[in-house]
Amino acid sequence: MSAQANRPDTLPRYSARCLWPAECQLGEGPLWLADAAQTSAGRLLWLDIHGAAVHGLDLPAGQRHRWALPWRVAWLIASEGADRKTEEGVFLAGRVDAVLRLRLWPQLEVLGPGLPIHEPAAPGQGLRLNDAKLDPWGRVWFSGLYEPDPSQPRAELLRLDSRGQLHTMDRGYRIGNGPCFSLDGRTLWHADSGLGCVWAYALDESGELQGAQQGTAPRRLWRQFPPEEGVPDGMCVDAEGALWIAHWGGHRVTRYSPQGEPLARIDLPVSQVTSCSFGGVDGRQLFITSARTGLSEAQLAREPLAGGLFVADLPVAGAPVGRFAFDAVALRAGTPWA
Repeated sequence: MSAQANRPDTLPRYSARCLWPAECQLGEGPLWLADAAQTSAGRLLWLDIHGAAVHGLDLPAGQRHRWALPWRVAWLIASEGADRKTEEGVFLAGRVDAVLRLRLWPQLEVLGPGLPIHEPAAPGQGLRLNDAKLDPWGRVWFSGLYEPDPSQPRAELLRLDSRGQLHTMDRGYRIGNGPCFSLDGRTLWHADSGLGCVWAYALDESGELQGAQQGTAPRRLWRQFPPEEGVPDGMCVDAEGALWIAHWGGHRVTRYSPQGEPLARIDLPVSQVTSCSFGGVDGRQLFITSARTGLSEAQLAREPLAGGLFVADLPVAGAPVGRFAFDAVALRAGTPWA
């Protein structure tokens, strides 16, 4: 695909179709797992945060799954054991107030007590985790929001390493969303949906934030979204280094160059577009989640597919996505992860 910038009204358009009208209250975190389903090429997982459930769709067979959870979960990261072998059905999970290891199949099981997340402004009260991604060095970056009042900048950008240690990387987020990384690993993009913008951080050759001091780091404004476009939500990167960003309140997903120039667009029949992730047999399908929370009866009548899962077939594949792995020490008995 061309990296040439286009005017928004002349952008190449791609169509999306609904794969599952799941009516999620807050669909989020699509995750493609190749060969996870015995009878299909892979399994697409995504979450209904407010519905406290994980949905699964085996493709191309089309078999549907739903796992009811005892609490809300905001994100899943595929996991490996300390020996780097794939653990069947095991994920690192961002519960709304903690990070833990979770086995979905063959039966639901929590592996260890997990690590509670406390934010300084209101320890243990009000913080909700929201979105996460794995970096090229195998660490998980995530953020959240202060649920009683999302306009308050109380959320932090956090990072979990393979030793199971949590680090505060930056502060002052209202609604942290969609971290993702450039193909060379030297740029981290992270949205603040509360401000309607995406920030960019410079990373050094080992993936550390350049200029970071005592839990804060310099960041530059990568793109401010005008109100008519909605606000940036979840995002991912394709194999050509471009970003695909979901627009909450904007009825769309837009492809951007690494410099922030719009390149292409996917229009959707739902307004609250929450996240997107590549997968499918050849990696060229973009799976898109949505939400129906907060919509009035009149809005839901206009958007009957709100909360559904959508897919767009694209001419570009997604960037590779790895698995998180704890080291052997982190998985010893008595740790939060065992």
